[in-house]
Amino acid sequence: MVNKTLYALVLSLTIIVVPCSMDVQAENGYRSPETIKEPSKALSMLHLKHYRVNLPAQQVAQSLNDLAAQTGVPFLYPYHLVMSMAAPAITGEYTVLEAVQLMLKDTNLKGGFVDGAVTISLVTAHKTDNDNHLGIDRMKKLETKKKLLATLIGMFVGGVGSGTVVAQQNDGQNNTLALEEIVVTAGKRAEGVSIQDTAMSISAISAEDIDRRGLVGMDDYLRSMPSISMQDRGAGQNQVIIRGLNVSGQSDGRTGIYFGEIPTAGLGHFGGSYTGGGNGDLKMVDIERVEVLRGPQGTLYGSGVMGGTVRVLPQSPNLEKMEGKLGVRYSNTDKLGGDNTMTQAVLNVPIIEDTLAIRGVAYQFDNSGFYENVVVSQPFDDNAEILDNGGVLEDRGDFGADKTTGFRLSALWQVSESLDATLSYIKQDTDQDGGPQENTSLEGKYQLRRGNTGVNGTNSEFFDTELDIINLVVNFDLGWGTLTSATSSMDFDSTHEADGTHRPAVVITTMPFSFSFHNAPNYFGNDTELEAFTQELRLSSDLEGPLQYLVGLYYEEYERSGISGRYYDSNSQDTPLRAPFEIERTNDLEQKAIFGELTYNFTEQLAATIGARHFDYDLVGTDNNPIPATIDEDGQTYKANITYHLNDDIMLYGQWAEGFDLGGPVRPTAGCGVIPATDSNTLENFEIGFKSSLADNRVTLNGSYYFIDWRGLPVAFATTPGCVSNQNIGKAESEGVELELQVRLTESVKLDVSTSYGEATVAEDLDSGDFTASKGDNLPGASDFTFSLGAEYLFTLGANDGFVRFDYAFASEYHTDIAETSLAAGDYGLSNLKVGVAFDQVDVEVFVNNMTNEDAITWSDTANNLDGAARVNRVRPRTMGLNVNYQF
Repeated sequence: MVNKTLYALVLSLTIIVVPCSMDVQAENGYRSPETIKEPSKALSMLHLKHYRVNLPAQQVAQSLNDLAAQTGVPFLYPYHLVMSMAAPAITGEYTVLEAVQLMLKDTNLKGGFVDGAVTISLVTAHKTDNDNHLGIDRMKKLETKKKLLATLIGMFVGGVGSGTVVAQQNDGQNNTLALEEIVVTAGKRAEGVSIQDTAMSISAISAEDIDRRGLVGMDDYLRSMPSISMQDRGAGQNQVIIRGLNVSGQSDGRTGIYFGEIPTAGLGHFGGSYTGGGNGDLKMVDIERVEVLRGPQGTLYGSGVMGGTVRVLPQSPNLEKMEGKLGVRYSNTDKLGGDNTMTQAVLNVPIIEDTLAIRGVAYQFDNSGFYENVVVSQPFDDNAEILDNGGVLEDRGDFGADKTTGFRLSALWQVSESLDATLSYIKQDTDQDGGPQENTSLEGKYQLRRGNTGVNGTNSEFFDTELDIINLVVNFDLGWGTLTSATSSMDFDSTHEADGTHRPAVVITTMPFSFSFHNAPNYFGNDTELEAFTQELRLSSDLEGPLQYLVGLYYEEYERSGISGRYYDSNSQDTPLRAPFEIERTNDLEQKAIFGELTYNFTEQLAATIGARHFDYDLVGTDNNPIPATIDEDGQTYKANITYHLNDDIMLYGQWAEGFDLGGPVRPTAGCGVIPATDSNTLENFEIGFKSSLADNRVTLNGSYYFIDWRGLPVAFATTPGCVSNQNIGKAESEGVELELQVRLTESVKLDVSTSYGEATVAEDLDSGDFTASKGDNLPGASDFTFSLGAEYLFTLGANDGFVRFDYAFASEYHTDIAETSLAAGDYGLSNLKVGVAFDQVDVEVFVNNMTNEDAITWSDTANNLDGAARVNRVRPRTMGLNVNYQF
């Protein structure tokens, strides 16, 4: 009876990994104690044999599982002690114990052979001062119980039977109900850190959640995160606002967007009628995880990240095995929408096993438009005049349809045990047929009036973007640290034409003659090209002792050029009017920076970090004006953070950090003369927060409070009619709270809840030219209150695993201009449902997005109104579909 009790106790506290090659797995992937056989005598020589090991930076538990699979050696370890520990990347030829030693070097665990199995237990030696370093600061709790557990493990392995190896039944509460803990690299350290040990307001989404939620683009997942507002206005026109930090609802928010190591923000159209910001928004195909960092990240990520940073991390090539995926999707959008399709393929091929592998990804998304052009069936009074002037007008559905085609190819070369290099090529093209905006003066929703564009009306409105990126990342393990080089070269091209026929009358008087565009067939056109190069070199330490550091160098160079204007082209004019209303412009930027962070662990519980960044940039802008606008500026940003672990389960932190945005030359229209450049603007963020893992890691509850002081807002206003200027005026404040909760209710049920409340307002009365604002006015474009709920249920259908996933996201009302003259957006909740079943290698999933068919406004255009009526974007109507994926 005593032996049975002891046996049950050990099973509830430990997990034993048995490689499949040893043929010890039975029904449901586990083996009962009755079927245990004595291991091979060859196991006694395993301590001498070398294996090719390739382990990424991840949790210790996962690394032990992967090492068991790669070596064929069984492992026995206390799961609940290692589940929250981070293990470094390990690549090269090692014995099993050498690999284990590297894996556990930052913990107080050790490994050794016991009758052919590697047993992980606690180090019993007395601690020294050098043991107080990052990675063991959560190992103090329940020391007596840990020693008892180590004793029981040894008794179990050595006493139950000679050479016995047992795989745990799936009923232990400590591991089967624990939430998966994601290791993130937001701190730019090579080995990564558990998100629960990351002292900042950060959210993460794993690859499994990406698949189960059916996430495709940024708009799909950013809605569900605290303090974030995302407006997708079409190809190359989107806006991400974090913590309300935004001045104009018509331009880009102060948010950094990264795909791996590649910055992809600021890719909107350059000038023209659509001056909003944008980013690549590379589609969510074969993605490892997403990390969203809230608050300024000026120390590590530089300019343009005042609100925060969104990081999308793609899957890396697998050096060990060939694998792949083929997926297809069909769906239909309600109301004025139609059929949508998706095709994606992933293939990983090891060219030289454990040394060289390539991974290819290809995809195409075709989305129907859900707006209707009614320019003929609901005519303007002046249609006849427009037609007489050579305009082309026609009704058409499927307005706003888009097609995105993409391709990624990555090659990973493991040059040696300490050196690896990954070379990637990324390409994505998006074509959008018609501007996806409603004219609110019309009879029905989702309706608009647009005339044709182009010479003689041969085009309809369109928005096209092309993105090409080459990226090289090299990591060199020095033993005491990791040297990383990240190089990227990016080419971005965008072209668009937008109808201007029905705009309010505009009379051009700055030319040698006067001309009115009203009721003349004209359009706005823009061609933008961007060539960008970035290089970052950083060194992150992995030292014995309490001190750790990270230092880096950054270089950026880009050339942006564009031609934009308002064009009159029709067969009613002997000489089409083009050049007088066209502006050619360029921006050339060169930026250099040096940055670093220093962390000191005073005790196992208390650590402090300080950071700084020095930047220096030159920006030259030219256009039709004879004198180029220039700005040459340098400065510093700083950061200080303190972290305290109350115990193994609760961490508190406080942080002060600065952020900054580059200034720049302003693009005036012709005839406005020279307008001064805009200086960089800065902010300070004061933040306190906590991270907690409760109920044996079945519950995580994280929260933060922030206060942001933003000075020198870059506000655009007209100095004289037709001449727009940016000036650094006034200040703003943003204050709020954020909460995230995850709960594993049972082995089959998980809940995700997040919410935030914040107010971003003007902090003093502003009156400059035609721009006025009063203290307390809301900054535009972001909701004060957000809430999201995700519920997941796992089930078995026969012998097949399945899941049900429900997601709900709510955003409160907001306006897209400070004066709040725009139509209110937000104040809506979106519900999505997805059900999937895995039949061996084939996954079949059905889904419905926007279940309640909400028709809410997500964005209101205050710059490009038609005939005095508002132009707005709405959420996509209810869309139902089917996914089928084949994996091998």
